[in-house]
Amino acid sequence: MLCFRQPRLLIVFVIILTSLTISCTKKKKPAFPRHITRKDKNAAASEYLKKSAVTKGRMKGELRLRAARIYLDTNNKAQALIVLKSIINDKTADPRSRARAQMLCLRTEGITRNGLEEIINKYDDVIAGQEALSELINIIIKDESKESAFRFLAKLWKKKRKTNLGDNILYKSATLAQKLPGKSLNWDKIETADNEELAAKLWTLLYKLYPQSSLADDALYSHARILMKRRDFKTARKILRKFLEQRASSFIFGSYISEFHDDAWIMLADSWCLSGNYKKCLKILRRFPKEFPTSRLRDDVAFRVIKLAAEKEGTKPMCREIKRFIKKHSRSRYLKEVKKMQALCHVD
Repeated sequence: MLCFRQPRLLIVFVIILTSLTISCTKKKKPAFPRHITRKDKNAAASEYLKKSAVTKGRMKGELRLRAARIYLDTNNKAQALIVLKSIINDKTADPRSRARAQMLCLRTEGITRNGLEEIINKYDDVIAGQEALSELINIIIKDESKESAFRFLAKLWKKKRKTNLGDNILYKSATLAQKLPGKSLNWDKIETADNEELAAKLWTLLYKLYPQSSLADDALYSHARILMKRRDFKTARKILRKFLEQRASSFIFGSYISEFHDDAWIMLADSWCLSGNYKKCLKILRRFPKEFPTSRLRDDVAFRVIKLAAEKEGTKPMCREIKRFIKKHSRSRYLKEVKKMQALCHVD
């Protein structure tokens, strides 16, 4: 029981308790209207335009883009195009806003090849330029062929290799080369036996020329896959180790984990298995749970370890792996099969 020696403290306590009770039981007004009407949206767009009139720098373009997007959302295309074209024609607007406005204009009025090429040529250092490139490649593939798209990219790369589009061009080119069998493609002065080898060289070019690119890890992984397919396990291991080294920890952002890192670890183990070194392969696979504690492939790897242990190490190692599997993967799709194998061990 609370005891107050001074009446003043009791009064303060009662006031605080009362105010808390009222604030907890009082029906709060929602922070945002539950139903936003077309009129409300248009009013918001007008407000953004008013703010943009007294704003300078990059935020000015951003406010106008917000207004244009609201008009598009309310199907007021005419007003949206007026705002978008005002951004495009404003020489003082930042390149990002002008490129985004031009891309939105194209999507509103209809995508054209000439329109996309104009964005690529003018705005090769912003995201809208990358989007335009993706759209254009899809159009060329649809209207002509994958070979035509590849030739277009090879020609474009000579002009744009030093811009932010350079890595994107190489990525799309390597992807296309991998999808085209035989030998029908040429890239600058690179000589290869077939398109798959050309793809491997383009992946190499990507991660060597653009090591800071967000596409560099994809390039390393894709190159390693080609090398594995060609049974060049030694070179594949070298590439995979380089790829896995990127899991360096950062004090601010935490550990960088690519979506391919767990697959790459398994591929590294595969390279030893396919080379006949099962001891090394098992050692790498057994480290998988520690290296990737949240991976969805943990039970797949654990099941594979059981089978390899049974085949290459004998019954006792297999039984140890079975015990570990049942303890850690009680909901695995492999559990039923593992329990059948457990009968061979005579383990409780």
